Amino acid sequence: MDILIIEKVIKSRLIDSKRNKGQKIRLSLNKPLSRICKFAKGSLTNSSLSPLGRDSKFGFTLAEVLITLGIIGVVAAITMPTLIAHYQKQATVTKLKQAYSLLYNAVRMAEIDHGDVTEWDIPIVSNYESEAAWVKKYITPYLKSTEPEICESGRDACIYLANGTEIGFWAADSNAMIMHVFVTLSGTKNKLGGKNNFVFLIGNKHNDSYMYRNGKNPDMIKVRPYDFCSYPGVVSCDMEERTFWKTGCSASDPVQCAGLIMYDGWKIAPDYPIKF
Repeated sequence: MDILIIEKVIKSRLIDSKRNKGQKIRLSLNKPLSRICKFAKGSLTNSSLSPLGRDSKFGFTLAEVLITLGIIGVVAAITMPTLIAHYQKQATVTKLKQAYSLLYNAVRMAEIDHGDVTEWDIPIVSNYESEAAWVKKYITPYLKSTEPEICESGRDACIYLANGTEIGFWAADSNAMIMHVFVTLSGTKNKLGGKNNFVFLIGNKHNDSYMYRNGKNPDMIKVRPYDFCSYPGVVSCDMEERTFWKTGCSASDPVQCAGLIMYDGWKIAPDYPIKF
């Protein structure tokens, strides 16, 4: 009934449609609306109205896929080494700074019981017994670590932090009154100077030659990066200059690399001599 009413309304009107370059064509509906709807429904599903056709299939050829994969591989080969090196540098700095902070705080707490670090009794003879005794007195009571044990090298005293970082102590067989501290970062197999192994110094009664001796940071003498100026008689050093630290940080002689990283604000700069 509703269809018949609609059909009568439509038949009573004329529909002007602009097409064929603006010409007006008068259309009248002489067919029942049900047949029109049926025809329209069939027309909309007719494959002739589909740009691709009813049975058309869309996809990529094998050559196109291979070319795309090749491009992705080239981009990955170029960018991945840089990303990996950047991550390794960040991880190195994070672990090194953490180990330094723990060691520095331990020395600060030990000074409360044993006085200023520059007055500590540092062994003159380097052997495991004397170094282990020194570590037990000044370090392990104030630091969460293992008890001293012989290092893998067969000499010196080593302790291990909770994260696996190794800290070795060596008195150096000299009257410099300096304890050498070797920090080997966790997660590494081979010790590579400037990359996962860094050298620090504790002590030294020769207060006229230490990092920032001009008062920039006098507390650095407590635990400081290795420098050639910490030995008696060495005075021709300008530790305020970055070139001083960079000169002592190389693949063949990486002993001052910790100082370079600290000088650069705990960062591994783009011109850092050791490659990652």
